[in-house]
Amino acid sequence: MWVTHDAHNPLQRLIYHSVLLRIGCRYCIQACPYGARYLHPETRVADKCTFCYHRLVKGLLPVCVEVCPKQARVFGDMKSIASPLGRFTRMNKIHVLKPSLSTDPKVYYANLDGEVN
Repeated sequence: MWVTHDAHNPLQRLIYHSVLLRIGCRYCIQACPYGARYLHPETRVADKCTFCYHRLVKGLLPVCVEVCPKQARVFGDMKSIASPLGRFTRMNKIHVLKPSLSTDPKVYYANLDGEVN
């Protein structure tokens, strides 16, 4: 699994919702077609993975990418053919989850079988 970002502005494609605007109604948890939202135990509002935003702004990789012992996660710029992500995309068939929804997701998966889509 990997997420794309622009090398010059790694946060350009990441979408964050202000905590101040959230009211805890949980509708977005139900509406998320990917099941990616959850109720944060401390703030009691819906949340999702931020790909370690606090690390990205410092030029670091998300923790899940750094600690994965099998290197199953790749994070980077898909436009760079010399990057590990560029090489990975050339060597693997890539997919997004639920492409029929036309939500233009930026998290991609390699070699999925038909049951996951």
